[in-house]
Formats: sequence, structure tokens, C-alpha cells
Amino acid sequence: MKTEISTVRRFAGIGLQVVSAAGLVASIVLIIVIAMTSRSLSANSRQALDLAYSTIETTDQTLVLIDETLAETGESITALEEVTGNVGMTVGGTEDLFTTLSIVFGDDLPIVIEGTQNSLTTAQQSAGIIDGTLRTLSTLPLININYDPETSLSQSIEDINAGLGGLPNSFTAISADLAITASNVGAVSEDLDALGASFTDLRTTTTEARELVADYRILLEDFNTLVETLDQQVTGSIRTLTVAAYFTLLWLAFAQVGLFFQGREMASVDLRGMEARIAELEAKLADQ
Repeated sequence: MKTEISTVRRFAGIGLQVVSAAGLVASIVLIIVIAMTSRSLSANSRQALDLAYSTIETTDQTLVLIDETLAETGESITALEEVTGNVGMTVGGTEDLFTTLSIVFGDDLPIVIEGTQNSLTTAQQSAGIIDGTLRTLSTLPLININYDPETSLSQSIEDINAGLGGLPNSFTAISADLAITASNVGAVSEDLDALGASFTDLRTTTTEARELVADYRILLEDFNTLVETLDQQVTGSIRTLTVAAYFTLLWLAFAQVGLFFQGREMASVDLRGMEARIAELEAKLADQ
């Protein structure tokens, strides 16, 4: 009976050594896996955050360029408004004056409008990209900012461009009226008044568009603040979880080492007992 118990203890000790050794190897493997995963996760999160920073910076730079374009457009509209007002005050002059003004409105001013429209077309394309970028950023679950303006920056610029699009026809009509005799001074005056009102509306729309650009830049500042906060949280969380996992697995590894030596002790004690009994039997046989 004692022999059977010793045998069981010996095999139990061997089994304990095998299990503890396997547990120790598993702990070491998990430590290596966690180290690799932590580095990969940190690199991926760093790449995503850097992309967010770069997108915000590029968008802000584009908004600055758009604001400069709108400022130049506003100055051009103001200048045209002043020209129109001055011309309206001088209507009624000689035929030569009407001929000169016909050339100005028929040739010079359409060129100014065409150049302004080309600049606005480029600005509208950039604004469309920015609108899409801001809508995408506002859908991120970790960034609690809603982006849904009543009128987008791209639409505002398109409205300005559309308003400018009708001006060449107005200039052509004014040029034709100016080419006619002085009897048509009344018609020219009405066209100039309508044109001046159009310039006033466009100047107001341009000012509102610049205010919208300022709002967009404030929104980008909020996005940047949120990304910085997220950057700190993600970095700290990954570091904390990695350290906690390291300590846990190291503790388990040391525990497996203790179990291994305990199993070794159980197996060696049984072996010494068996050797003592074999020696005792050999002594009895020798006496016989």
C-alpha cells in the first residue's frame, strides 16, 4: 500500500513539473507576444494620430488661402462698386464719355470678372475638400463635435461665383446702352443702379463667407485639442495595460517555478524512499 502511494506521489510530482514547465514557457511566450503587440499598437495609434494632426494642419492652411482669396475678391467687388457709383454720378456727359465708358464696361471689366471667377473656382474646389474632411472628422466616435452648417463654405463661394457669372451680361448691356445716344441716359442710369445693388449684395456675401472661414478655423482648433487629449489618453492607456500585463505574467512565471521545484521535491523524495526499500530487501536476501 505504501509503495502504491509513493508511486502515485512520484508520478504526481513529475506531472506537476511538466505542467509548471509548460506554464512557465507559456508565460514567457505571452510576455513576448504582449511586447510585440504593444509596440505594434503604439506604432499604429501614433500613425493615426499623426495623420489627424497633418490633416488638421493642411486644412487650416487651405482655409487661410481661401480667406486671402475672399479678401481679394471683396476688394475687387468694392472697387467695382465704387466705379459703378462714380459712373452713375457722371452719366449725362458727352458722347465721347459714353464711348469711353462703353469700352470700359465691354472690355476691361469682363476681364476683371473672369480672373476673379477663376480664383473663386479654385477656392471652391478646396472648400469642397475641406467640407468633406470636416464631415468625416465629425463622424469619429471619440470626437464629440457636430459639423452640419446651414450653408457650407463651398456653397457660399459657389453663390459668389454664380453671382459674378451674370455680371458680364450686365456689362455688355451697359456697354450697349452707353454706345447709344444721350437719349438713353435714363436706361443706363437704371442699369448702373441695379449693378450697384448687385455689387453690394456680393460684398455682403463675401463678408459672410470670410466669417464662415473664421468659424471653420475655430472648429479645427477644437478638433486639434480633442486629438491632443486623445493622444495623451491612448499613449497612457497602452503603457498602463502593458506594464500590468508584464507584472501579471512575471508573477505567474515565478509561481510556475515554485511549483516546478515542489514537484521535483515530491518525485525525488519518493525515489529516495524506493532506493532505501531496495537496499533493505537486498540486505535481507544476503542474510538468507
